[in-house]
Amino acid sequence: MNEPIRLITPGVSALDGPPRFGNNTQKYVNGVLDPKRYMRMRRAEFTCRGLANSLRENREGLRGMSLSDAETLIGLSPGSLAILESADPCVPVGAWIKAWSWLGYLENVNRAACMGMPTWGDAFAAFLDAPDLDRDQMVAGLGLDAATLQAMQDSSPETEIHFWLSAWAEMGILRNVFDAAYPHMEILVAVAEARAAAMPEFDPELARELGRLDW
Repeated sequence: MNEPIRLITPGVSALDGPPRFGNNTQKYVNGVLDPKRYMRMRRAEFTCRGLANSLRENREGLRGMSLSDAETLIGLSPGSLAILESADPCVPVGAWIKAWSWLGYLENVNRAACMGMPTWGDAFAAFLDAPDLDRDQMVAGLGLDAATLQAMQDSSPETEIHFWLSAWAEMGILRNVFDAAYPHMEILVAVAEARAAAMPEFDPELARELGRLDW
């Protein structure tokens, strides 16, 4: 059974557990020494879990592909797809872009993230330049150093995904981007129907109902 989706909203206790959700963030940040960065990245990690579910459900449930075969098609280096599916928040966003392109979601993700502008970076820069926003305070709150800030405004594929997830949350578009990257209902219904097709004794109508559940 897949983990339930948690979209950047759980409280502190949920972010610190339960253990079955794993904790990639603690590999990169000491929550005691840097609690703000820890909580920001940990929230992003929970969002990554939903994205990872989408990728895994597509790869396994719909396409029946191994990690290595999917890596070859997506254009990822060996071992990197497993890292994406583990919901590591420090994966470069370029790897997710390749995965979304393979899944057929990239156009919708771009539409949500660009907000009518040419690139993600343009949309982010416009957000930071809004007259009613304290730019320096927002940049500090997102934990961006000068190099990362510039990389995001340049839409660099090397930027770690957690920076974008946190930025989209502040911009008020994270839900839109997430839904574009994970059409949850459609995937679950398709997976259920695919499983029903492999089991003739399984009622297709029941499969469609199961597809509406958060497995």
